[in-house]
Amino acid sequence: MAASPRMMTYAYQDEVHAPLFDQIEKGLDLLLTKYLVAGITYEGVHRQEEFLFPQEALLNALAHKDYSGGAPVQISVYDDRVIFWNDGHLPEHWTIENLTRKHPSRPLNPDLANTLFRAGYIESWGRGTLKMIAECRRHALPRYRFEAGGCTVKFFKYMEASLQAEGLRNQLVTIMLSVQASGAI
Repeated sequence: MAASPRMMTYAYQDEVHAPLFDQIEKGLDLLLTKYLVAGITYEGVHRQEEFLFPQEALLNALAHKDYSGGAPVQISVYDDRVIFWNDGHLPEHWTIENLTRKHPSRPLNPDLANTLFRAGYIESWGRGTLKMIAECRRHALPRYRFEAGGCTVKFFKYMEASLQAEGLRNQLVTIMLSVQASGAI
């Protein structure tokens, strides 16, 4: 019996133990060369590669991690989704809704955020989630959850089997896949 799409397991597990900048470079290299296949499009003669998640997701996971807990940033890669988890939390009185609109920056690690900014990894503070949402125009928006002592961000790629497993009618599956492919209805 075939496993449902939600029961898929990932094929590899890697850990990156290194200074922060090396974690960023090695983590992105692992994700982009070993685990994920880019969708390729062309704008004129220029090749464009599009991945299932924006690179900002790894930067946010490292920048907003609670380093006092000792748990590493965890990244799970599946055929239809990539999940980032860190040992972080929202600022007091914030909701996930705050992350989906313009908001002030309240990094858990302001010195680390400043270092990432000065090193050119991030443009400015407080725009990471908005940048991720904008970059996900051909995928489902990131789904944030704060539970189990941390933050989970999931990026989904719509696949026929997983949409059907969710109980969507065939007509809606066709529409979702078409929107994903073209970026519009």
